[in-house]
Amino acid sequence: MKSLGYTIDRIVKAAPHLEEDLLRIRRKWKKYPKREMLYWKEMLNLLNSSELKNHPNWTKIRSIIIPNRKKTKEKNTFRPISPNDKEIGVLPGNLADKARRYDRAIIALEKKRFEAHLTNDTEAIAQIYRRHAIQEIRIKNIWVEVKDHFNLWNMNPNQNLIIKKKGLLLVVVLDQPKSSPPPQQPQQPTEGMIGLDVEVLRKFLRSLGMDLPPGLFPES
Repeated sequence: MKSLGYTIDRIVKAAPHLEEDLLRIRRKWKKYPKREMLYWKEMLNLLNSSELKNHPNWTKIRSIIIPNRKKTKEKNTFRPISPNDKEIGVLPGNLADKARRYDRAIIALEKKRFEAHLTNDTEAIAQIYRRHAIQEIRIKNIWVEVKDHFNLWNMNPNQNLIIKKKGLLLVVVLDQPKSSPPPQQPQQPTEGMIGLDVEVLRKFLRSLGMDLPPGLFPES
């Protein structure tokens, strides 16, 4: 909560003609801090007077009491489109809105799921699984509408579609399968490396004045 004294100081700078009335409220607040809410109400009644609303600094005074909150940037899971993507088309507004709502719901569910598992809240976990199942039905219905819109039912069933962002728009692209790395060849022994068997190791340790630790190799 804002400090009443600090707020009064800022208002006095914007409207010096209110200094006497505001400092009187400030002195009462200092004397009886437990009555702070009462003095907030008294100050707001003063600021809501009809003559003050015509003050040239009224907008500034109002912003001191009710600051403009900055809009937080909406987070989403849509990856930006890349030059190599094969674009199918831009999602129309109604489908884009459905996709964004689904995405926000999934983000919120994942946050709750993490918290529920962290606190071992079994009842919350059960409800989250249920809501996940409902969201799966929603996304399937969205993809039916997307395929209907772009007439994609004759495409290869092995090809996947994905929604990405292109500036402020959402687009449907063909998901390019990642090329799998070539299978690794079995590593060849380095040339000149001596094969190390039990006898060689025993002789090497004896040359250092040590014995082979018991149990290092199973008895043959």
